[in-house]
Amino acid sequence: MLCVCINVFVSGALPTIEVIVLIFHVLGFFGILVPLVYLTPAHNTAKDIFTTFHNGGKWPTQALAFFVGLQGNALAFVGTDSVVHMSEEVRNASTDVPRSMLMSLGINGTLAVGLLLAVLFSATNIEELLTEESSLSPFIRIFQRAVGSNTGATIMVCIIIALEFCSAMGCLAAASRMTWSFARDRGLPFSRALSMIDKRTTIPVVAILVVTICAALLSLINIGNSAAFNGTISLVLEGFYISYLLAIGLLLWRRVRGDLDSPNAELAIFNQSSLHGESYDHSLTWGPWRLKGALGVANNAVAICYLLLIIFFSFWPTQINPTPEIMNWAIVVTGGVSIFSVAYYIAFARKSYTGPIVEIDPQVM
Repeated sequence: MLCVCINVFVSGALPTIEVIVLIFHVLGFFGILVPLVYLTPAHNTAKDIFTTFHNGGKWPTQALAFFVGLQGNALAFVGTDSVVHMSEEVRNASTDVPRSMLMSLGINGTLAVGLLLAVLFSATNIEELLTEESSLSPFIRIFQRAVGSNTGATIMVCIIIALEFCSAMGCLAAASRMTWSFARDRGLPFSRALSMIDKRTTIPVVAILVVTICAALLSLINIGNSAAFNGTISLVLEGFYISYLLAIGLLLWRRVRGDLDSPNAELAIFNQSSLHGESYDHSLTWGPWRLKGALGVANNAVAICYLLLIIFFSFWPTQINPTPEIMNWAIVVTGGVSIFSVAYYIAFARKSYTGPIVEIDPQVM
């Protein structure tokens, strides 16, 4: 509810809040890193960290275990595009949005690598941490062993919880804008209601409330069946990476065809009727951020190969011969959502959805 209140009543202060969150994020990083490095009584050696592999899933080869284990690393890179969903509220979006994405990857990637190394050097006897029966998560027990104090470990966990709340606040803002924009294009059920804008705050209050209610309802699944809940949230990785694959795949297709690299780089892609019935001609052109020529093609091709690899192994269970409780039900959830989406488009959306509706405010550009 606090995230909803912030997004509804103080949405104008979100940029300032995000700056404060960034400062807290960096300070919280050192608040966890320093105790792990200096207070841990015994550390793993570099040889232990970089040459020891664990095959907890009992896969026949270490290589297969490695690729199945990539899911955890891949999850760390989802959501970087969240700022894209706020583009219509950003001045000079064509430059500032990609710059923000790259800076986010640079800052968070650097901090993540540093914290990962600190945890690995501090987490002695990892096998015991993973197999020990305890009500506490392994990372909490790592904190306890590092600082030798329940109070200190609690403070470190509170830092993580606070950062998770800040992340939820930003995710709600991005998800509600994405829901609103797709509803505005008449691509969702109940589009007219979801695309409503509050006249006083000029924000999509209905979309914010619907996103929040849906998230709350999904969390209730865990009460009845944890396996069903894990299968539902497993859609996060596949949903993000499949959307990336579609976008990059279409971009590579346009590159190979020469639609964007030709001297006449403008390609009329559709004529879209606006909300007022007027017709506009939209063109697909390069923005200020791009990789030119062969380097750009190679970049897109490598990205597609990586996405295909991650998507393929994201449907695998964590262990060989899984039980229904630990089975990865992502393929069922992803398939169900895909079938529903196609059926909805064929039955309803194709009659109303013809492409993005572009409403550009000159003051925002």
